[in-house]
Amino acid sequence: MPNNELTFLDVTEQEVRQVFGPGSDSRKATELARRDPRRYAVLKQHACFELGIIPEEMLPLNNRIKPDVREAMHKAKLAAEKDALIPLSQELSDRLGLPLGSRVTFAQLQATLGRRVE
Repeated sequence: MPNNELTFLDVTEQEVRQVFGPGSDSRKATELARRDPRRYAVLKQHACFELGIIPEEMLPLNNRIKPDVREAMHKAKLAAEKDALIPLSQELSDRLGLPLGSRVTFAQLQATLGRRVE
């Protein structure tokens, strides 16, 4: 699966609840399904797999995701978040000799501190 493809992990709970679940707008759901069927399918997957709003049986077979694949997707997202840039405090920037407002990845921070945690 390409890294830039939209997945059910990329949408917010608020966005899902506007389309599915109690108090949602069925007109908005119908319009979204017609205008952007891929985004609608992704929202529906999130409603099913993350929020439990709708049962898996309501998903078309081609939109169902096996549990082991979902777990792999979650692990990949966590790994990507782990590599997100971390802002350094003024004290840490001073101590490491980096400019104020520096942002580093977790791996860079570990290397700078002389440690490696996997």
